[in-house]
Amino acid sequence: MKSRFHAIKRKNGLYEARYWARFPDGTKKQRSLYDRDLANLKKRYLEASAKAVMGQSEKRGGETTAVFLLGWLKSVKGIKESTRWSYEMIIRKHILPRIGHKPISEIDLRAFQKLVDDIVADGNSARTATLVKWILSKAQRRARILGLSSYYIDSKDIEIPQHIPEEREIWSLEELKKFLEIMKGDRYEWLYLLYITYGLRRGEAIPIKWEDIDWIGGKLVIDKQYTKVKREYVIETPKTKNSIRELPLLPHIREYLENVNPLHNRTGLIALEDGRIPNPETVSRHFQSLAKNNGLPCVVLHSLRHCVATFLKDAGVSVRDSAAILGHSSPMTTLKYYQHTNIDEARDGLSKYSNLMGF
Repeated sequence: MKSRFHAIKRKNGLYEARYWARFPDGTKKQRSLYDRDLANLKKRYLEASAKAVMGQSEKRGGETTAVFLLGWLKSVKGIKESTRWSYEMIIRKHILPRIGHKPISEIDLRAFQKLVDDIVADGNSARTATLVKWILSKAQRRARILGLSSYYIDSKDIEIPQHIPEEREIWSLEELKKFLEIMKGDRYEWLYLLYITYGLRRGEAIPIKWEDIDWIGGKLVIDKQYTKVKREYVIETPKTKNSIRELPLLPHIREYLENVNPLHNRTGLIALEDGRIPNPETVSRHFQSLAKNNGLPCVVLHSLRHCVATFLKDAGVSVRDSAAILGHSSPMTTLKYYQHTNIDEARDGLSKYSNLMGF
């Protein structure tokens, strides 16, 4: 009997066609094929149906999602080791406990969507769910190329449930100015001053070298990050283009750095202390202890970056210039809005903020 092709168009724009698959034990199971291209879907459907008509059975089971994902991740080329490690943490924490035991061949659109829904339902952020769907989509594409799965679900076809994250607590302008007084003479004063002035990430401030400072041009170059790979910290280039930027060397920063180190000794990393780079976790704990012991609300070190973003806005700096100063990147604004900001625009924006702070 000739198989008749029938497809329905789903709300997400995908076409779906179903067929009966045969297994070695004689059982049958209805399976679905998905594709955005109707002609391509028909071709795949006829091939699958023909195999069933001729008595060719499909494999049940196969390589588990856990085995495939971890093996695939090791073979991925063109990513930093820190990125590979962070992906592995996402896989082990969020994917494997939920579907790691299932064959990669059985992860279809419904299973994929349920995974993402469960991750958000368990209290994880939309960003975590987005990373999960991106990683699994890439891996599943490879599984299909290798013939381990007939499914390929584009990450665009997976919906992220609405998630309202808790608002991060930040200091008021008065509290931030109080911390400026408290931190004077502290062993990490230079680091906190860079945070509060430029809103740098922790990993951006620590690897700054003296040669990253253009004393004549009045610029500070941010082009490195100090990041953790497994159990060790390494210095590498930033993950995104937006994170590489030039910032104006404001007068109070120039004056401070000139007093910290004589000109003839300005080599290597600014952060070196007794020949060692400060441990980022130690810096963060020290910050919280310093704030708590002086009566300031307990916030994490990264909140200083949020403070800068907020007070840049209060100083009248545009969202476009603020994002360029902070090195922000987002799905809506990456490259399209922020890469064109030049050093003069950043200088003007930070000068407004500097006046607000009273530097």
